[in-house]
Amino acid sequence: MDNSWRVLLLALALLFEVAASAVYYTVSRAYFADILGSDSYSFIVLVSAIEVCVGLIGPLAGYLGDVYGRWLLASIGFIRLPLLPLIPLLDGFNVLPIILLYSLASTVFWSNTLGYILEARWGSAIFYAKATILLTLGWALGSLAPGVLGLFMGYNDIFIVLGLTYVIPPILAVYAVIGSGRNLNSKPGKSLKLTINIPIGLFISLIALAAGLNIFWSIFSIKLYYELNRDILIYGLISGTLPALVSAIIRPIAGLAVDKFGEKRILVYTIIAYIIYSLLVYNSSGLILAILWLIPIYPFKDIAQTMYISKRLPPELQATAAGILTQINSISSLLNIIAYPIVENYGLLGGLAVNIILLTLSVVILVRLN
Repeated sequence: MDNSWRVLLLALALLFEVAASAVYYTVSRAYFADILGSDSYSFIVLVSAIEVCVGLIGPLAGYLGDVYGRWLLASIGFIRLPLLPLIPLLDGFNVLPIILLYSLASTVFWSNTLGYILEARWGSAIFYAKATILLTLGWALGSLAPGVLGLFMGYNDIFIVLGLTYVIPPILAVYAVIGSGRNLNSKPGKSLKLTINIPIGLFISLIALAAGLNIFWSIFSIKLYYELNRDILIYGLISGTLPALVSAIIRPIAGLAVDKFGEKRILVYTIIAYIIYSLLVYNSSGLILAILWLIPIYPFKDIAQTMYISKRLPPELQATAAGILTQINSISSLLNIIAYPIVENYGLLGGLAVNIILLTLSVVILVRLN
């Protein structure tokens, strides 16, 4: 199998992976909002923190895949099949261990699948942008699916369908990468040394950026859900499907911009845009809020941030690079836990304040980097 076919199969694997993740994200937020009511704001912040904190093992998972075979690590994705149907069967905090295990499997699978795509055309933002367009379309389809499924089945059945869907990505990924594993004759500790070569200021900046956006999307997605009269079909359309379709169109443009102007400049402009955007979302409602949700800032952030890290590791360690990106999101989740009491006591305003502070910190540090 030549390289182009491997990339296509991996892109399809990521399409189904992201589609399933979008279903999980949309239906879980709606499910917790329906079950917990006004208490869902603070609970979702906690759930969001758990979902991404397991990414702390991302560099290790990626490095082991780089050395011993990415297909072996990607196969861990299969364990999600029996986990997802358990979520609606458990009450309150009892569901958190299931979310933890689900997130762990997703982290390992993601690092090792994305790593091959990053290696295929190392350092090219436009290639990464084009190769991940299917990923964006997966989010579009997955965001709409819960609303369609909800016309025919309840939460229990939707989570069963979700578990079955998560079987497809590892099948495609394992078939694509089997036989292309790496044997670097290196000890696993090498990846830890490589991460230290990335400026600490860059880590802090990206962690602050991820933390601010995690808090923002977690709580304001619930606001959007209520503004749309808790209609899960319309919510999936506005929160995921339409923004993803717009982003799919914008991704090649964002890739060209990063290649032309550099990842640092694009990332600085993106963070400033997010600060303005956050204030607009907080002060909006109804149709205006729905329209704002469609603005495609994320592709610029994703591509610039990915290239920033990818270029600082050699091509053969790109699963490790993908793991580092996941780890950045995970460390940021610890700040989500710190923000939990602020959101619980001050609601949307508290979440907005934390978001603005973290984004400002991120852009200030980034501007000062050489």
